[in-house]
Amino acid sequence: MRKFYKYKLNINTINVVATILFIVACIPAYKLLYNYISNMKNVGIVLIAYLFWMVFHEALHGIGHLLCGSKRKDISFGAAFEKGVLFCLIRKEVSKKQILISLIFPFFFIGIVTYIVGFIINSPLLIILSVFNISGAAGDLLMFYHFIKLDNDITYIEPGDGTSFYLTTCNLKNKKMFGLEFVEEGEYKQDMFNEKTKAWDISKTSYIVFGVCIVLGLICIFL
Repeated sequence: MRKFYKYKLNINTINVVATILFIVACIPAYKLLYNYISNMKNVGIVLIAYLFWMVFHEALHGIGHLLCGSKRKDISFGAAFEKGVLFCLIRKEVSKKQILISLIFPFFFIGIVTYIVGFIINSPLLIILSVFNISGAAGDLLMFYHFIKLDNDITYIEPGDGTSFYLTTCNLKNKKMFGLEFVEEGEYKQDMFNEKTKAWDISKTSYIVFGVCIVLGLICIFL
């Protein structure tokens, strides 16, 4: 019998992992980054650039889904800063291969690749943006680590909250996954998770946070 298993991201654990990743990624370029952000103008540039870098991160998740055959109408982008998340949601069942590709895309392309390029061209801005992305991919990396070990028959579905997901399989032997909280399990029924997908779902708080960050960034740049 096929079952569904619901999990929720443990934000506290993910924040700890993100902090560790941030420190480790900063070490090779510590002096370069310290000198760069000592200039207030550069702090403003980083603040504004990082907002767009986060958006690019979620866009790459979506591109990963599109390359695996999903359609744009099945993908929802959004932000809920009151929950501490930006998100790209796939609102239909997808294979293990597809979710693995989507999860790793941002970490690889605007984390690892851009990090290396930043050192090659001696760009502190590119390095620090890559460091933030590597750190911000903590949840993606934990999910990737757990999912790659699961059976190939699993499917993956996301509800609309940006912090939880469902796995469906005949048998998920080990429910415990570091950084992920097990919520519930039940009998799986076809199409039980199908929902109408909003193209964009951005909370009022997120608009305010984006606006404040842009204003602060501009103040740092022009003062």
